[in-house]
Amino acid sequence: MHAMLTYWITYFLPVYFQAVKEASPIRSGVDLVPSAVTGIPFAILAGGGLSTLNRYRPFHFTGFAFLILACGLLTLLDASSSEGDWVGFQILGAAGVGTLLTTTLPALQAPLSEADVAVATATWAQVNHLITSRLSDDPELQARLANGGAYELATKEFITSLRIVWYVALAFALLGFLVAFVLKEVPMREDLETEFWVAGEEEGVGRGE
Repeated sequence: MHAMLTYWITYFLPVYFQAVKEASPIRSGVDLVPSAVTGIPFAILAGGGLSTLNRYRPFHFTGFAFLILACGLLTLLDASSSEGDWVGFQILGAAGVGTLLTTTLPALQAPLSEADVAVATATWAQVNHLITSRLSDDPELQARLANGGAYELATKEFITSLRIVWYVALAFALLGFLVAFVLKEVPMREDLETEFWVAGEEEGVGRGE
């Protein structure tokens, strides 16, 4: 859900910039800089906080709360929205994305044995890759938005459609927040136990001993 909302925001904001605010593709990329600048510090702070507290649920609540607020405010965007509006709204979204970025994978790994962590991490990365590739590798999408195509599609109906898009994103952010309530808080391990090796090898081989 975190990955979906991340690419939801970073995909549809440039569409808003180009179709509604009449920005060029390059300019719409520049207008996304606040997201990049904000997301990284929050990711670092959340990662450090998780290491200190050994708890991930508080950061899930915080991250999805930021995303709920951001998606709710993004529904207000229209052709007359000021620069301060869309900068502030995407900063809130980036704060949520950054907070969840470094705290979702540890929640997946916490209840697993060290032998299963590699498989879980690879699965998590693959799911994220599938979500991103569906957007970035869509030839029809690329053709429609290339060479000013997004600008040509700018209409009043486009603003209404984007508002619906943000409402759907808001629903998923709310769902993520609710899921955090039922997510079990598993104590984070402080010691690394590497008593596993490739099947068929002699005991003691491949353990880093």
